[in-house]
Amino acid sequence: MATIEKRGNSYRITVSCGYNSEGKQIKKRMTWTPKPNMTRRQIEKELDRQAVLFEEKCQTGQFLDGNITLAEFSERWFKDYAEKQLKERSVQGYKGLMPRILKALGHIRLDRLQPHHIMEFYNNLAEDGVKEDIKYKPVDNFKDIIKQSGITQKALSEAANISENTLRQCINGCTVSKSTADKLTGALQIDGLFSPVESDNRLAAATIAKYNRVLSSMLTAAVQWQIILSNPCSRVKPPHVEYKEAAVLDEKQLAKLIQCLNDEPIKYKTAIMLILYTGVRRGELCGLNWSDIELDKGIVHITKALLYTPNSCECFSCMFINYCYFA
Repeated sequence: MATIEKRGNSYRITVSCGYNSEGKQIKKRMTWTPKPNMTRRQIEKELDRQAVLFEEKCQTGQFLDGNITLAEFSERWFKDYAEKQLKERSVQGYKGLMPRILKALGHIRLDRLQPHHIMEFYNNLAEDGVKEDIKYKPVDNFKDIIKQSGITQKALSEAANISENTLRQCINGCTVSKSTADKLTGALQIDGLFSPVESDNRLAAATIAKYNRVLSSMLTAAVQWQIILSNPCSRVKPPHVEYKEAAVLDEKQLAKLIQCLNDEPIKYKTAIMLILYTGVRRGELCGLNWSDIELDKGIVHITKALLYTPNSCECFSCMFINYCYFA
């Protein structure tokens, strides 16, 4: 039941929303000010209506105010904005960043979140020892070891409880997580298959910039939804990211790649040659249908892209993206 309190020329409506984890009562409030020309009877009628509407919003979770913590708001932001407006791959990437954000800032109320909190968070991300995802590299003859074991790649992926895509990455010499390395070691029952890759244990500036983007996006939404007055991220200078030129093949490497494709299936050869000659992205390539290709005119229409996410299926297109990248 909402309670109403007169405060000067306005009225404060208070609704009790239960108790928090510490046993303290959760109260949400709003202020309503009547128009100057309203009669006493009109004020009473409209005040009762505002109280009922406000209580309904509180009970259904439609009302948010600055008392909400960043952790609570992030759940609403993902549900009402990110999952509806952003690409699935972006959403998955943002969710992967949330554990560090919530650990450092999740307990702070939105109306008390200040630039110095965010600056301290960024400074902590730049410290030594923050990077936790140590990668492991397979031995050079990993592919030969699998052949000698007599187990197929499909059977090995099932025994290790990993995807075939992940196994192919490993066979091609790519680094994997400790969990994946342990699973493959256990499935093959051979020690010494993986070794940790020594690298800088600091987060890259580009990674810290991703944290800035997701925080700024959430807090911008909080401003637009009139939960807070301003975005504290706008008063914090984001980490400087140095531009790195992309690695590309030179003429000799390109000629060798084309020569190697002669022994590959026509579907892979065609796809990779199309990438080389047009510059089409992998996702755009895998999104092509026959209706997008005009053979008589020599025109390929790029109208969509296929994106790989952890929830993607093991279909040919998903596997082909992996093949094009790691072959």
